[in-house]
Amino acid sequence: MKTHWPLSTCLLLLFAPWGSFATLGESLNLKALQTSTTQLSQKSGAGDKYTVYEYQQNGNTVKEYSSLKGVVFAVSWQGISKPDLAALFGSYFTEYNKAFAKVPKQYGTKDLSLQSSQLVIRRSGRMRDQRGLVYVPSLVPEGVFVEQLP
Repeated sequence: MKTHWPLSTCLLLLFAPWGSFATLGESLNLKALQTSTTQLSQKSGAGDKYTVYEYQQNGNTVKEYSSLKGVVFAVSWQGISKPDLAALFGSYFTEYNKAFAKVPKQYGTKDLSLQSSQLVIRRSGRMRDQRGLVYVPSLVPEGVFVEQLP
C-alpha cells in the first residue's frame, strides 16, 4: 500500500526551523544542542552570568545568549542574509514585525535602532553583510551590559 503525504506535511518539513536551538524568551532545547550536526561553540560571559551558543546557519553566524536559568534573552546574527528570524524570535516575532511596520522603507545601507514595548532591535548592513541584535530588556541578567555582548 502506497502512502501519500499531504502537501501541508511536506511544506512543514520543508520550512521547519531546523537551525534554531531556542527562541527568544524561552529555554534552550538542550536535546537539540546535544544531537545537532551543526558546528556549535559555547562560551560563558560577564563573569559567568550568561552563556553564548554560536553556530552557523545558511551563511550566517548566529549567537543565542542565555541566562544561567537557560532562558534566551538576546539573539544576534552576522552574515550574507538574515537568518530565519521567525524561528529565532518565536512569540516575539510579531512584536518585531510591528516595530518595523512603523519604519519607512530604506534602500542601500541600513543602520536601524528601534525599541518596542518588549524588544530592543539593532540592525545594520548592506547587501551580503547583514548584522543584527535583538534582546528583551526584562530578561537580561542583572550585571550584564548588552552593549558589551561579544
